[in-house]
Amino acid sequence: MSKLERIVMDVVMVVLPGLKSDSVELEAGQLTVSVQLVGEGPARPVNFSLGGYRGTDQAATIEIDLSASNPNAGATRRLLGGQYNIGLENRWPISPDAGLATLANYGQRVRVNMVLAQ
Repeated sequence: MSKLERIVMDVVMVVLPGLKSDSVELEAGQLTVSVQLVGEGPARPVNFSLGGYRGTDQAATIEIDLSASNPNAGATRRLLGGQYNIGLENRWPISPDAGLATLANYGQRVRVNMVLAQ
């Protein structure tokens, strides 16, 4: 990694069924994202998304679908800078009435790595 690159995120998250999203501030630059299903047990389908807050910076949009047949993937986009939404969705089919204990049985570990180069 060069002096002009910084790690924005390097975590393993347990994603339960349903959509989880958050928002981050990122500077202008080139963002490289890699996502990977990790852990033991069956690979559950997960979607990773990144997009400009309220539709800004549409060229930065990333959509990655992970599954047993595609357990890791990545993308690189040029960012204008500003606020971006990051989403992780475990797409395992489950009853909308399922409780937390049931949801926890279907969690999927996902490694998310994001590097921003200036």
